[in-house]
Amino acid sequence: VPLLERTGNIATFTAMMVKDAAACCRAWMDMGCEVNLSLNLSQESLTDMGLADQMVKLVRAEGLEPRDVIFEVTESAMAADVGRWGLTAFAARAARYWASER
Repeated sequence: VPLLERTGNIATFTAMMVKDAAACCRAWMDMGCEVNLSLNLSQESLTDMGLADQMVKLVRAEGLEPRDVIFEVTESAMAADVGRWGLTAFAARAARYWASER
């Protein structure tokens, strides 16, 4: 993750992993498994003001519901100032999705 952050590739990597993980989650659900998707977001990802909208789009594309997705934040993000304001911005945007689906 630190290398992806330093080289500016974390957004592409995150989107790729979320898309693949959401597809797997949906496939397991379709087979009758009771699973959810837990997404671990990096510190650098939290500075992306479009992150929440992108995450919502990716998980919705696979037919997942809000209750199927858990967002987690790395310890380094929680320890950094950028993580605190980024998490707040992410939470505010993601809340629109969760509220609209309830």
